[in-house]
Amino acid sequence: MGGMGTGLDIYGMATQMATLQITPKATQLTRREGAINEEIAALNELTSSLNSFYNSLNRYSDVTRFGSVSVSMSEDDEKYAGISVDETAITNTYTLQVNELAQQHKVEWFSVDATGDNAGEVPEGMEGEYTLEVNGEAFNVAIEAGDNIADIAERINSDSANPGITASLLSDGEKSYLTLTSDETGLDNAIKIYHPDSDMPIKVETLQPAQDAEFFIDGKRMSSSTNRVEDAIPGVTLDLKSTNDEAFTFEIRSDTSKMTSSARAIVDSFNDVLSTLDSLGSRSMDEDGNVTRGPLAGDPMINGIRNELRHVQQMTFDGPYPNLASIGVMTNRNGDLEVDTEVLQDALDDDPKAVTEMFLEVVEEWQDVSTKYIGRPEEEESEGDEDDEDYVPPPSNDDKYIPKDGLIDARVETLERNLRAVESEWEVVETRYESIYQRYLNEFIAMDLAVAQMQNSMFTF
Repeated sequence: MGGMGTGLDIYGMATQMATLQITPKATQLTRREGAINEEIAALNELTSSLNSFYNSLNRYSDVTRFGSVSVSMSEDDEKYAGISVDETAITNTYTLQVNELAQQHKVEWFSVDATGDNAGEVPEGMEGEYTLEVNGEAFNVAIEAGDNIADIAERINSDSANPGITASLLSDGEKSYLTLTSDETGLDNAIKIYHPDSDMPIKVETLQPAQDAEFFIDGKRMSSSTNRVEDAIPGVTLDLKSTNDEAFTFEIRSDTSKMTSSARAIVDSFNDVLSTLDSLGSRSMDEDGNVTRGPLAGDPMINGIRNELRHVQQMTFDGPYPNLASIGVMTNRNGDLEVDTEVLQDALDDDPKAVTEMFLEVVEEWQDVSTKYIGRPEEEESEGDEDDEDYVPPPSNDDKYIPKDGLIDARVETLERNLRAVESEWEVVETRYESIYQRYLNEFIAMDLAVAQMQNSMFTF
């Protein structure tokens, strides 16, 4: 809209003059803001890549997931026992027969009337402080005249000194029965009840006898106080489920096919993170001499991560295989890792335990590199069970402490502070723009009014 006197767009002129004066600073801030945002985006991409790398490795950080040894048995025999192994298990074939399962001890202590005026009350003459014992540990239970059987059961179950006895109530309509069950199985966990006036256990009705598990491995009789047997065969855990009349056979064998698959997956994960590092830190020139740079080209952090990952790759080990290359994992001409299947298979056939230990140490070291930069990783949530290929095991209770934030987090935090500083500078620029704009606008308005007055004076004459 033109002025009344000059006909000029005084508002547009004020805008142009104000814009002209702040343009150098605005251009500088725009570049700084763009560079910071680009760097933050690149670091977030790097964090995502390292987080995926960590979680991918986590699938193979456990010896049973990596596949050093496995159990082979008939599916029909799984109803008798579950069998699992760790890396110390020796390949061999065994027979197993389960004669008896370990049982908890269950007894009936006493009964009371379930109906009538005194329903639930303990019978006369039972007053006193009784001692309940299991596996050599004891505690006292006081019974008073008029106590209700349910209160006594609650008293037993809530006592902090109770070493492992659970009280329950049963009723047949006429009588209510107080039963006691040992929390643990086995002969040693038989329940004993002592009367206040006697050192001899009270005779009670046995509902289920305390019993050790009895089983035969390769014809050798063995027993266990629990149905989980962890010391019969080194590295092998038996979970006894039911008895069987005839022994069945199971085999502990090297799972080399799973090891090979795991090794390939670990190598692929390594190559994926290297690809991200190369992309973010790339610098290339086209035919016309134009240079294209990745957002983190020349960044020391990119080179640092790459060097640390390569250092782990080149570690040396004690034992029959000194390094990854000796088992067929080596760098190709493109800089990627690749697996020579034949060399790896020969190593697995020769010493699967040594190969497994090498890979697990490499996995742990690579995960340490990742957490150094990303801090505590975001755990993937896997659907399904441990037999699924994509299952990611949760961290165990003895995992080393991992700080919440890593080096990348600290750097992003600094960049975000810089970004907030740029935003503050933008506010100053905007304030300055308004001030300059208003000053020029006032001057142009005054000029336009002066011209208008001169024109009016001329028309008057």
